[in-house]
Amino acid sequence: MKKLLTFIIIMYIFNGCAEIPNDTKVSLNNGAYKIESIKINGDEIKIPKSATFNIDGDRIYGNSGCNSYFASFSIGNDSIIINTAEVTKMYCPSEEDNRFENMYLKNLDGEFKLSGDSKTTKLYSKNMQIVLTRWLFF
Repeated sequence: MKKLLTFIIIMYIFNGCAEIPNDTKVSLNNGAYKIESIKINGDEIKIPKSATFNIDGDRIYGNSGCNSYFASFSIGNDSIIINTAEVTKMYCPSEEDNRFENMYLKNLDGEFKLSGDSKTTKLYSKNMQIVLTRWLFF
């Protein structure tokens, strides 16, 4: 009986340690996000002032520098799968914004791992890392 009680106590201790909540659990909530930084293939990309990232239900949308974009997505355990974005086709007078838009939208497709804390959310895939912060309206 003493061995059984010792075994139960040891299992309780180990099971309790396994149930420690993960503070880095990230969720993407509806709302507007500021794109703080983007790296594509390890290179920091200059973000146009007009670029935005928003979430509403099961879709993302925003401005990609020159045009508006939207795409549906699904959430996994610790990842987001973004489907190919649809984009308006307006004239873009800025070559720099046009270059950003092409690189951003080309890489904003597929599975992204999620990480972050209470202030920032990071989406990262094999080719791209996006750092977002929630817009706070006062």
